[in-house]
Amino acid sequence: MVTAATSVAVVSGGPASASCSHGYVDKELTSGQVIGAGTTGLAVRTGPHLSCGLVGRVPTGHWVTYLCHVYGDVVNSTNRWVRIHYNNGGSTSIDGWAAEDYLSDASVSGCG
Repeated sequence: MVTAATSVAVVSGGPASASCSHGYVDKELTSGQVIGAGTTGLAVRTGPHLSCGLVGRVPTGHWVTYLCHVYGDVVNSTNRWVRIHYNNGGSTSIDGWAAEDYLSDASVSGCG
């Protein structure tokens, strides 16, 4: 019997106990653009972890409002996640957590 070898790429989504219901208090209402998120856009999640559910995607170049930041999973080289609000002026409105590496000038206060 011959078995085929398979390789599986594993992306760490943080510890199994990662909380996707993350409390926050709006600290600052600044804004910036989504940068470098490619053709699929910026993933906005229910919490600051890759294992948290996807709320929606914001296209590269679109503007979002920054509310505050927390620390979560490492994405590219930072573990800062920003609570954002996106409204394209129409029926699409997205609120959730986005990896800071894909946001321009996201230097906002902590959420606590």
